[in-house]
Amino acid sequence: MTRFGRWWRKLLERVAGRYYEGAEPPRHIREEIRLFRVMHGGASADQWEEFAAMMAENCYRSGFVRGYEWAERDWPGPAMDPEVLAEATAHDWSLAEGDPDLARLLESGVNPEDPLAGATEDERARAFDAIGIIGQTHRVVDLED
Repeated sequence: MTRFGRWWRKLLERVAGRYYEGAEPPRHIREEIRLFRVMHGGASADQWEEFAAMMAENCYRSGFVRGYEWAERDWPGPAMDPEVLAEATAHDWSLAEGDPDLARLLESGVNPEDPLAGATEDERARAFDAIGIIGQTHRVVDLED
């Protein structure tokens, strides 16, 4: 895009009150969050905070690298050019592509390998306590009382 074209686009964006915020986030980011929820159903607030911070760091780092590449290559920005479009959509991949088990897990929202899937936290604690009593290995104690 020429200098005049960029100026014209920015003027139109200002008048319309809408600015290009960048491409939509890839599907796999939302899927990673859903996968964490399914695999760690009883995650504490601290675990969610750690996960969120790690996801934000990864997204920020990826965005920085892509922005740096664009600056170094002196690309004018998104366009309908086939090569640029292919590059922009190359990041929209799914965690479930090629993995039917993971696709079912993300679709159902329940870990099929978890024998206590769907149980409440109290029911899970009682089950683990019963296993510990039978095996004489451990007891589950609720420290919040």
